[in-house]
Amino acid sequence: MEKTTENHLQEDLSGINILIAEDNEINAKIITRLLGQWNASYDLAINGQIAVDYAKKTDYHLILMDIQMPKKNGFEASNEIRDLSIGSNYDTPILALTAQPDFSFDSSYKEGVFNGYILKPFHPNNLKSILLSHTKNNYLAKQPINN
Repeated sequence: MEKTTENHLQEDLSGINILIAEDNEINAKIITRLLGQWNASYDLAINGQIAVDYAKKTDYHLILMDIQMPKKNGFEASNEIRDLSIGSNYDTPILALTAQPDFSFDSSYKEGVFNGYILKPFHPNNLKSILLSHTKNNYLAKQPINN
């Protein structure tokens, strides 16, 4: 079982496009550096409104959404992305990023806002494992069909 986990973590994230909504410069640097090492493509939004604007223009395989941000918080931005009638991000997995250990994921999940959450600070291997588990099926679903 240990080897399967190690092999899983050896996979890179090539072809995966991720939207990061994070206003904290240090957290953003950590996440973007890791995604770069794992060969993922990403866009960085420094507030919730920019995240919504990106989601209107670009299809993503996963969205990492900080909860507390200026302009629009993570709940507002995620709800707006879910309501978008343009693009295909209405069903893209959105993972909440939070430093609040008492974050109430249950109510957000039931309302269809978030598909999961990542508690900050996180270990890089845990982050990668979570990203891989949430992007594999979505990546395959968003691939063009060749006839």
